[in-house]
Amino acid sequence: MKRHDPRDWDSLARGFDEHVCHVLSEERNGRVQTAIRASVGASDRVADFGCGTGRALPLLADLADRVDAYDFAPELLAVAERAVARRENVACRVVDLSDDALALPTVDAGVCVNALLSPSAPLRTKVLATISRTVRPGGRLVLVVPSLESALLTVHRHVEIHLRDGWSDRSARAAADVSGLTPAGIRDGVLDRGGVRTKLYLREEVELLLDAFGWTVEAIDKAEYDWSTEFESPPDWMAAPYPWDWVLRAIKQRRRR
Repeated sequence: MKRHDPRDWDSLARGFDEHVCHVLSEERNGRVQTAIRASVGASDRVADFGCGTGRALPLLADLADRVDAYDFAPELLAVAERAVARRENVACRVVDLSDDALALPTVDAGVCVNALLSPSAPLRTKVLATISRTVRPGGRLVLVVPSLESALLTVHRHVEIHLRDGWSDRSARAAADVSGLTPAGIRDGVLDRGGVRTKLYLREEVELLLDAFGWTVEAIDKAEYDWSTEFESPPDWMAAPYPWDWVLRAIKQRRRR
């Protein structure tokens, strides 16, 4: 299985928005946009950590005084630059957020939407450390991460589809798609998502993670998506609860506890 690499993401650049979920437009309930609007002020300098093709940048540019957009994949960032070419308050820069020596301009708020996905815990730690030292004390963060609970619910729903179609309990469970699940994957929250090993998070896990880096979580919510994001042809009866990402709003503590 592949690891996250700039070249892998660059290879998707032309069709990135067709292959990768665009959170702000695909979520059913607008929780990510609401969190961003609650966290970014008109006089703020804000950073988009792992901006991809820049789908969140127009909103950030409308809300903030200045926007720094960072990504490690040059071709994705080139798409982002074209999308905000007429926005004078947005600057895009190719950086490796896991670089321990990286020093970025201090910002009042940070946004990180499904960018902490690496299967490597040490690498994720370095990225979050960069984010945490870039946002000023008292500053704000909007963090969106995939939900491990949601992935397990999807497996449960797969079983339910077969049961409703009249399959025996044993057959329904045997046929459920668990190809991305392994004992180590469940232990670490790292599952195969479209051929790429991807980190997913428990709610309490991500809260503890932010606390360890000096953040106080103010709010946590679910960005919900249609079941078509998980199944090619979901049955008509399949409704709430929907699959989701975790959306967290946090404040940087002025002193580490």
